[in-house]
Amino acid sequence: MPIILLSASIFVLVLGTAVLLMRSATELRKLATSSADSIIWTVSQAEVEYLTLLNALGHQAEAIDLAHLRRQADVFYSRVSILNTAPVYREAVKRAGRQAEVRRILAAMDGVLPVFDGPDAALRAAIGLQVLPVLQPLHTDLRQLSTSVVSATAQIEQAFRLRLFGLLRSVALVAGFLVLALGLFAFVYWRLFKYARHKAAAARQTGRHLSTIVTTSKDAIVVTDAADRITEFNAAAQMMFGRARATVLGRRFAQLCEFDEAAAGAGTHRVRGMHADGHDLALEMTRGIDRQGQGMVKVYVLRDIAYRLRIEEDLRDSRDKALSSEQAKARFLAVMSHEMRTPLNGILGVVGLLREELRDQNLGHYLDVLENSGDILLGHINDVLDITQIEARALVLSPQPLQIERLCHSVVEN
Repeated sequence: MPIILLSASIFVLVLGTAVLLMRSATELRKLATSSADSIIWTVSQAEVEYLTLLNALGHQAEAIDLAHLRRQADVFYSRVSILNTAPVYREAVKRAGRQAEVRRILAAMDGVLPVFDGPDAALRAAIGLQVLPVLQPLHTDLRQLSTSVVSATAQIEQAFRLRLFGLLRSVALVAGFLVLALGLFAFVYWRLFKYARHKAAAARQTGRHLSTIVTTSKDAIVVTDAADRITEFNAAAQMMFGRARATVLGRRFAQLCEFDEAAAGAGTHRVRGMHADGHDLALEMTRGIDRQGQGMVKVYVLRDIAYRLRIEEDLRDSRDKALSSEQAKARFLAVMSHEMRTPLNGILGVVGLLREELRDQNLGHYLDVLENSGDILLGHINDVLDITQIEARALVLSPQPLQIERLCHSVVEN
C-alpha cells in the first residue's frame, strides 16, 4: 500500500509539473512575442520625432531645409497614425485612456499637412503664422500620451512578469517535491531490492537445505504436479523402486504405487508399490499437498515396511505360541486339580465314616487332625483351580459363611 500511494503521489507531481511547464512555456512564448517594448519605443519615438520637427521649425524661415522639414512632418504624422490605427498600439492607448490626445494630435496634423504639401514659398511664409501656433500646443498632449502609455504598458509587463515568476516558482516547488518523491521512491525501491535479494538468498539457502534433505533422506520422496506427473525422484526412491530418475520423470505416480486417491488424505496409509523387476513392495505412504496460486504440488514420502511386517508377524507368532502354552498349562492345572480332588474327597469321606464308627477319643482327635489337613489340602487345590479360572476369565465369585473361631483353631492345630 505505501508504494502504491508513493507511486500515485509521483504521478500527480509529474502531471502537475507538466501542466505548470506547459503554462510557463505559453507565458514565455507570450513574453518572447510581447509588443510592450515596441509600444514603449513607438510612443517615445513619436515624442522624439515631434521635438525634432519643432526643432526644424525653429530656424529662420530662409535657412530651413524644406525637404527635411516635410520628411520630418511625414514621419511624425505616420507615427501618430500608427498609434491610432494599429490594433496593438490602439489597445495600448485605450488602456492608458489617451484616445482624445491622439485624436487632437491627428486633427492638428491634418490641419497643417496641406501647408507642408504646398509650394515652398507658401510653406516658408506659413511656418511662423500657421504651423508653429498649431504644433506647439501639442507638446502637452504628446507628453501625457507618452507618459500614460509607457506607465500602463510597464504595469502590464510587471504583472505579466510577476505571474510568470509565480509560475516558475510553482514549477520549482513542484519539481523540488518531485525530486524528493523520486528520492524517497528510489530509497523505498532500494530497500525493497535489498529485502527481495535477502529473501532470494534465504530461499536459495532453504532450497539447498531441502535439496540436501531430499537427496540424503532414507525415505523415498516423490514430488508430482497437479496432474500427478512425477517432477522429482530422490536417490532413496530410485533404490526402492529400482528405477533411474530419468526414466520416471513425467510418468504418473499411479504407475509406481496403487492406492485409493479418495482415501489418501492426511495421515499415513499402507500402499502397494511395484518394483522394476515386477515384485510387490509393502510401503507406508504419507502425502502432503501445497497449493501455489493456480498450481499444486504433491509430495509423497514412502517407507519400505516389509521388514517391520516380518517382525510384526514374528511377534504375532510368538504371542500365539505363548498364549497356546499358557492355555495348555491352565488346562493341565484344571485337569490335575480335578484329578487330585477326586481321591482327596474319597479320603475325607472315609475319615468321616471312621469318625462315626470309632468311640475312642484319642483316635477321634487324630481323625480331626487328618480331616483338617485334608480340608487344607483341598483348599489349596481349589485355589489352584481358581487361578486357572482367573486366567481363563471364567471365575465366578460366590459368597460363603466363615467361622473365625474354627479357622483359628485349625491354624493352631495344623
